[in-house]
Amino acid sequence: MEKKVFVGILAFFMPPLAFLYLSRGSIALVYLAALIFSMLGDYLLNLYYGISGLGLTLAVVAVFHSLKLVKNTNDNERKRFFNYWWGALTIPIVIVIAIFTVRSFLCEPFRIPSESMSPNLNPGNHVLISKFGYGTYGTWGFNFINLNRPGSKPNPGEIFVLYPPHESRVFVERIIGVPGDEVLLFESTLSINGKVVSEILDFTTSKETVGENTFIVKYLNEPFRFKNHRITVPDGHYFVMGDNRNNSLDSRFWGVVPEANIVGKVVLQW
Repeated sequence: MEKKVFVGILAFFMPPLAFLYLSRGSIALVYLAALIFSMLGDYLLNLYYGISGLGLTLAVVAVFHSLKLVKNTNDNERKRFFNYWWGALTIPIVIVIAIFTVRSFLCEPFRIPSESMSPNLNPGNHVLISKFGYGTYGTWGFNFINLNRPGSKPNPGEIFVLYPPHESRVFVERIIGVPGDEVLLFESTLSINGKVVSEILDFTTSKETVGENTFIVKYLNEPFRFKNHRITVPDGHYFVMGDNRNNSLDSRFWGVVPEANIVGKVVLQW
């Protein structure tokens, strides 16, 4: 009876693991594939229709299927580590630790919540950031390590995830000024170290080349009282702005960002 209860619980929350526990490796692979497709299906259903339920359906099917197979399991067969309850539970624990470590120290996905980086990143878009070498390490709201002098330095024009001064929320911003740069934003014209880097395209958009990066920025909803700004970036800090210049909370509001507050560089977007 205890084995049935354990298998049923395992099948509901982790279907592939329940069948691996019962030494049904091929069935476990089928359920693993089904689980991946159900997660993707639920994501799309929720995104477009606001409904989901494929994962729950799969879990219920797995419970009945696994309980049926328990009856045909021979407890006298030679057992491997995953045929014991402690071995079966070790697998998801190791997976969770691995995911937690990767998200904390190597790379982590983020969802764009606002229009501050439009037109290059829009609400609902996702980005993957590379974290290794920068200042802040943690995930899911937990910060473990903050390096005052990280090994990697952001380059001008790159997009980064970071913590503004005195803020507990992460922001996605573009690096405009690095230590020593003199940044001047006048109307919709951006100058760095006396060189104009803006090319006005029309009344609402400009093309900017900062460092080796060229991108489009927007200037909408005028007038904007923080439009004009001048600053010399101090050592160990960065001046950042969103690409949607008149609809962005950035260094014009809360000041330059310390190196220790840099979380990671955006390396992929979708």
